[in-house]
Amino acid sequence: MIEATIWWVLAGSLIILELVTGTFYLLMLSLGLVAGALTAHLGLKLEYQMISAGVVACGFIISLYWYQIRKKSNQDTTSQSMDIGGVVVINFWNNDHTSLVNYRGSSWTAKLKDGEPTALGPHIIVDIEGSQLVVRKL
Repeated sequence: MIEATIWWVLAGSLIILELVTGTFYLLMLSLGLVAGALTAHLGLKLEYQMISAGVVACGFIISLYWYQIRKKSNQDTTSQSMDIGGVVVINFWNNDHTSLVNYRGSSWTAKLKDGEPTALGPHIIVDIEGSQLVVRKL
């Protein structure tokens, strides 16, 4: 029972430290210590308690890390993704295969996706490169 108490005290200490610093990594480590405490309550040896604490803490830290990377990559594309799939009408093409179009209340430069033939009429937005809409015939 004394081992479980030590695990709980350590977990509580990390939670308090996490509240002071505001880092989620300490919270993930404290969840590992909670796993060690629960393993101690099951009456398993200290080695198994340490293994369960380490595995759970590492699992949560890796999950948090991948979540942050995924969230960051989604933020980069969310501003563009709402425009992809939009429709613009091309009334003329310049010699350099670009056109001036009205989209969402402002003028944009549209250019053809590589390999697409120049055609007039509705086009779908397939990508955004800088301030240019990349389009293909609808």
